[in-house]
Amino acid sequence: MKRFICFILFLFFVLWAKAEVTIPEDFYTNNGEIFGKDAIVAENVLPETLLVCIEEGECRELYADFIPRNTTERKLVWSVNSGYSSVSISPGKEGCTLMGKKAGNAKITVKAPGGASAEISVEVRPVKKIVEKIEEPPIPQRPPPQKFDGKMARNFAAKLIVASGAMFLLAGILIITGRRNREKK
Repeated sequence: MKRFICFILFLFFVLWAKAEVTIPEDFYTNNGEIFGKDAIVAENVLPETLLVCIEEGECRELYADFIPRNTTERKLVWSVNSGYSSVSISPGKEGCTLMGKKAGNAKITVKAPGGASAEISVEVRPVKKIVEKIEEPPIPQRPPPQKFDGKMARNFAAKLIVASGAMFLLAGILIITGRRNREKK
């Protein structure tokens, strides 16, 4: 019994699928798609560029326009052709964000309602690694050690004696001046 019901349902769906669909006069078809009577479908899609060169990890926005410009059906479908894994795309409202995943080539197709399409070639280059040579700062030269000789010691001792004598003399002058000032009062 189950098989009989399944067979009947199968026949119903086969006959239903072959039925003709009538399109009201307010609409028309183009390339298998149905559009409103006043719709203007793109005759061609014009990408901003036909070749994109980016580096691995780099992102770039892609845009396309319609010919004629007054196209009313303005939804674009962006896709990466099968077999290319060097890029990934994220379709947006007005364009698409392209990201280079690994070095290689790819083709991106942008398609408008009605069947108009264009292809963009993408080249993803490997990232150039910049190696900077870091130079160490030069080590300052140490002055040569001074040789200790008797002349240097004698000069130091003579300066010390002169300086202490001058201090002693100055202290004496201040003491004497201070006593005289007190006596005068």
